[in-house]
Amino acid sequence: MHTIFIISLLLVIGLCGMIVLKLMEQIYRGAPNINIIRMFVICLTLQVMITCFLIMSFNKTRSQKGPKGPTGNRGNRGLQGKHAGINTCDRIIPRAIDKKFDILSREVRVVSKPHIDMNE
Repeated sequence: MHTIFIISLLLVIGLCGMIVLKLMEQIYRGAPNINIIRMFVICLTLQVMITCFLIMSFNKTRSQKGPKGPTGNRGNRGLQGKHAGINTCDRIIPRAIDKKFDILSREVRVVSKPHIDMNE
């Protein structure tokens, strides 16, 4: 049933192409390039017929997933990004408490021993 539908559709497209060809010959009757116009219409008709055949027969094909192929070559290394200011090479991800400790440890604190002045 499906094959008969495809063949009939291709015949209808071919007949339409012949009608368009006759119409173009009547429009461009005295043109010196009538052979080029004929070739264009015939090629266009064949192209439409092939496209319709491929579209209509595509749903009949069943695709299967094949075996995994070999891995390809690695590509070139990309451009370096902007420096973020943190060590990205470390495997240890800094936690929020570590960042807070670093900020507090950078603050300058002068610790002095309490003393009592005895002279007073």
